[in-house]
Amino acid sequence: MPPFLHPRSAFLSGFMQVALLFAFACPEVHAGSIHPTLREWMRSRPAGESVAVWVFFVDRAFPNEEAHRAALAVAQEKISDAALARRARVGASFADDADLQVTPGYVAGVRRLGEIRHESRWLNAVSASVPLGRIADIAGFPFVVEVRPVAIGRMAGIGPELGPDGRLLERPDPTRVVTRRAWKTAPRLGGSLARPLSREIYGPSYGQLNEIGVVQTHAAGYSGARVVLEIIDTGFRKDHHAFGIARNHIRGERDFVFHDGQTQNEMGDDPTQHWHGSATWSTSGGFDPGNIVGPAYGATFVLAKTEDIRSETRVEEDNYVAALEWGDSLGVDITSASLIYQTFDDGFTWNWGQLDGHTAPISRAIDRAAARGILCVNAMGNFGPDPDTLGEPADADSMLACGAVDSLDSIARFSSRGPTVDGRTKPEIVARGLDTWAADANGIDTYEPVSGTSLSTPLVGGACALVLEAHPEWSAFRARSALLMTADRASHPDNDYGFGRINVWTAIHQAPIVAPLPFSLVSPANGESVSTLQPRFIWNRSGDPGHGAITYELWIDDDPAFGTPIAYGGLSDTTYVAPVPLAPSTAFHWRVIAEGPLGYRRLSREDQMFRTPVSADTHDLVSAPIGWRVECAPNPYRRGVCTLRWFAPPGSVHKDVDLSIVDPAGRRLARERLIVSHEGWNESRWDGRSMKGEDVPSGIYLVLLEASGRLAKGKIVLTR
Repeated sequence: MPPFLHPRSAFLSGFMQVALLFAFACPEVHAGSIHPTLREWMRSRPAGESVAVWVFFVDRAFPNEEAHRAALAVAQEKISDAALARRARVGASFADDADLQVTPGYVAGVRRLGEIRHESRWLNAVSASVPLGRIADIAGFPFVVEVRPVAIGRMAGIGPELGPDGRLLERPDPTRVVTRRAWKTAPRLGGSLARPLSREIYGPSYGQLNEIGVVQTHAAGYSGARVVLEIIDTGFRKDHHAFGIARNHIRGERDFVFHDGQTQNEMGDDPTQHWHGSATWSTSGGFDPGNIVGPAYGATFVLAKTEDIRSETRVEEDNYVAALEWGDSLGVDITSASLIYQTFDDGFTWNWGQLDGHTAPISRAIDRAAARGILCVNAMGNFGPDPDTLGEPADADSMLACGAVDSLDSIARFSSRGPTVDGRTKPEIVARGLDTWAADANGIDTYEPVSGTSLSTPLVGGACALVLEAHPEWSAFRARSALLMTADRASHPDNDYGFGRINVWTAIHQAPIVAPLPFSLVSPANGESVSTLQPRFIWNRSGDPGHGAITYELWIDDDPAFGTPIAYGGLSDTTYVAPVPLAPSTAFHWRVIAEGPLGYRRLSREDQMFRTPVSADTHDLVSAPIGWRVECAPNPYRRGVCTLRWFAPPGSVHKDVDLSIVDPAGRRLARERLIVSHEGWNESRWDGRSMKGEDVPSGIYLVLLEASGRLAKGKIVLTR
């Protein structure tokens, strides 16, 4: 398939060298501003003392528009399919400047005077450790707009150790730890978990979920499946019993403190490093029958360790920004972060007058995330009960900032209050943050009640996953609105409770459900070795909320990414025997897609893998035809008619072909059934309209060609 544009790669390195030479030769061209805190440090401290700073750049340094467009084309190709699908729901399918790397020449200039910590595409900036005596030199570069401190907070960023009532906040309390109780038969995700969970399975977490409508939502079959939730915190004890399911559904993990891929405690970590993160992750996505269930126990997780609790328990905001950008690249739908920044080391403070949602770097990064379709959830902090006690980034206007209530829906005294300096209501919503049941990472089988807005936040983050699972067609903004408008104080929001305590079930049903209901795979079980090359596939039945007919597609592939699957479509039953023998001694992956009468499609809760047996009769095997391909021209497609070119391999004359256009929410917009008249390239046309005759909006769409049990996939970029 032809690329989005035709980039020229050679200009980049040469131009950046020229830009860097110009920068050092002409420092008088521009002088970036220096934050007042930095100026004070420059006057009062040794010039050799290194401090962490943000360095913001003036532009992306393209010599002309052609070079700019070429770089955008390269960035477009790097956006993952999952991220594209999410971004398309907010009209952000196309790469923009925030997807471009920071200009290498600019970074090199800063690196000559300090040590680079992180590069931020979204902020067009780097964070760096720089001697105070070199700050003025960096600000003097013609490509620098501003230099300001990186916010480095104490644990007070999470909250004081004790609340106003003397309650211990967000720290392990050995006097309240409970050892897990064993469960005789643990339900399996995709089996028993497809049915309503008993109250006994929820254990002590039942109340905190039932209060916000999660138990009822679980009973309807929702678990957060296929939704990607990023937890941004201190680290995670993955071997805790609470994560028996979740640790098998980790899409990625990264330690932004030690810069590796391990978020569980390692050599050099404080022993309690992963306590806080384990508590929050278990609250949103844990599953240990009889002990804890999180709202999104079936979700896919991304784990980001951003806080270093050693050395005066510092929390660094550039790690948070880096975690947001990394999560975007992995297709994250929701971020849940129980960290806030208010009082910092070295005398630097975000005062209330700066909490306008646009000044603090994290708040600006969250706005970028929201513009890309990510729903960001963050704690308000534990500095209440006075007004104006919120911290960064709870001030961001595109997020859900979470306050804390008790089991009776009374606001916790410690819960931080709004408003923001520009008069916006904060928090947006509340959930239980007083004696919330969570995993205790000091052991692999211990739990305890924990208090703080850090615990109400993951309840809300997990709840968001249920809303997006029920409505895959909704954007993050739409899901956020549904939660706000159905909370219990939506008619009279204030700066204590915001819009009130959420109700997931009510939020989901604010609008009709249009996608088929969740369902699970049954057989072959994950990891099973089957006894035949033509196995029988069985899955649970889905359902259409409008009581219409559901059809299914079965995909089989030896590639876990399902790049070129064998596809059997138009199935009405939930049992299917492979009509063609599969290759022997091979690991195959399978999934099922349910489609409702409105064209909306839903993937099975999980993919599963099975192995075929060794066969002595391989010479008699009949393989499905291969070689089908599909591509689109022109691409991007702007107006008129787009040509869909598809390749029919030898031996495919008179075969049936099903050609479809599918939107990012999984809805089949257009469909054409054809019969192959000749081998080689064939052409069909699409006019950019749905089957209802409506113009589809700008975005990136999937082109599916199903023929002879094979599936070919392509992308089409539509702009209007």
